[in-house]
Amino acid sequence: MSSRESEQSRTDGERDASGRFVAGNRTSLRGGNPSLRRLGELQTAVREAATADDVRAVLAALKERALAGCCASASVWLSRTCGAPRTFVEVDLPAIGTAADFGAAMRAILADVAAGRLDVAAAEKVATLARATADAVCYEQLAERVAAVEALR
Repeated sequence: MSSRESEQSRTDGERDASGRFVAGNRTSLRGGNPSLRRLGELQTAVREAATADDVRAVLAALKERALAGCCASASVWLSRTCGAPRTFVEVDLPAIGTAADFGAAMRAILADVAAGRLDVAAAEKVATLARATADAVCYEQLAERVAAVEALR
């Protein structure tokens, strides 16, 4: 008997042949993460208790307090009625025209984070865009190479 087979026999049929848990195993019977289960129950209770009239009344009260000068109420009311303001990040990156340029772009992003000009969350988004650009450049270069090879035939 292999170690894999002995491991599966110890799970008493809770896993399939690839080692993944099957439906009805002991873990799934517990209902998953208890904290998330509780949060879900609370959110369901809020949705069931709230009516459209309740929401209108709360918004009216927020608006009244906002117009009376309460900054916190104004902030909540405006964000719920107009949407939260978008944040824009200005980053000076080198152009990504080749795969090698991606490294320079990433170094520029890291330098901005290190200098405090860019927070980590924004840097992750910028890095994702830089990576997508680098991937597009790589695909373009690959297509050019394939076309050149096919032209030789």
